[in-house]
Amino acid sequence: MRPDDRDGLRVYRFESLPDGVDALVTTKRGGIDLSRAARHAHAPRLFAAYDLPPAAAWGIQVHEDVVTYVDAPGVVPGTDALITDVPGLPLGVIMADCVPVLVYDPDHHALGLAHAGWPGTVARLASKTVRAMTERFGSDPAALVAAIGPSIGPDEYEVGPDVIDQVRDAYEDAPVLREHPTPGKAFFDLWTANDYDLRSAGVQTIEVANLSTARHLDEFYSWRVAKDTGRFATIAMLR
Repeated sequence: MRPDDRDGLRVYRFESLPDGVDALVTTKRGGIDLSRAARHAHAPRLFAAYDLPPAAAWGIQVHEDVVTYVDAPGVVPGTDALITDVPGLPLGVIMADCVPVLVYDPDHHALGLAHAGWPGTVARLASKTVRAMTERFGSDPAALVAAIGPSIGPDEYEVGPDVIDQVRDAYEDAPVLREHPTPGKAFFDLWTANDYDLRSAGVQTIEVANLSTARHLDEFYSWRVAKDTGRFATIAMLR
C-alpha cells in the first residue's frame, strides 16, 4: 500500500486496483476516528480532503456473514458486507484489528466491501461476498480484483481452543494456523485465510496489504493490543 497525505491526514491506498474504483484505508493521523460515536464529527473533514461525496453507506457490523446490496447512502443494520453497482456511492466498513476485504468487478463495474473479523473469516464471508456479486451482477470470479487491507497480523493474533476448532472446521488443512509457544493456543493468520477463501471462490488477482495494526499503533486503532475504542475505516467507491 502507499500513503496519501492531505490536510494533515493520512490514508493508505492499494497499489493494484484499476482506475474504476476509488479506495482508501484511514488512519489516526489528524485525530480521525470513524467509530459510530465519532463519525459524524470526523467524517466530513476526511471526505472533503479526499474528494469523496459527503454521505456513505455504512454497515452496522455484527460479526456474521450477511451480505447486503445498497444503492443509497445511510446506515445499514445487521450486515458485515456491502455490495453495489451505483457509481459515486461510498461504502464504508470500520475496524480496529478486523480485516477489510474489497472486491471489484471491472466488467460489470460493481463493488463489494466486507468486514471480516475472526467470526466472519471462519464463516467465509469473503467468498460469500463473491457469490453475492455473482448472483446480483453476473460477476465472473476470475475477472474480479480483490484487496485485503490492514488488520492484526499473523504474528500477533493469538486464539484459543474454541476458535482453533472453528478455524479447522472452516479451513481444514489450509495453512492458516501457526504454532504458539503456549499449549492450547495458536496464531490465526487472517490474511492467509481470507486470501485462501477468495481463491477458493475463483478470484485470482488479490493484493494483500501485509500491514499489521498491532505493529503500527501510531497509525491504526487496535482493540486486541491497545484496547482502543476508536475505529479506522476502509472506504471504497465506484468512479
